Amino acid sequence: IGDDDRAYFHDEIEPLIDGDRVDYVGEIAEDEKADFLGKAAGLLFPIDWPEPFGLAPIEAMACGTPSIAWNRGA
Repeated sequence: IGDDDRAYFHDEIEPLIDGDRVDYVGEIAEDEKADFLGKAAGLLFPIDWPEPFGLAPIEAMACGTPSIAWNRGA
């Protein structure tokens, strides 16, 4: 997590991490990505800008995992 995002993470995200339904995993190494995404129920991609190309949803769908995103950008 970058320094600019720490306060937001602490105030908004951390309270939602319950270790049961919501886990915080952090960054995943490239060689772990396919296994992790393939076992996920879905990928949330709630970006707030007009993303020109969303690689994360493409990677998830390539592993058979549905992607949930806003109706904008890629």
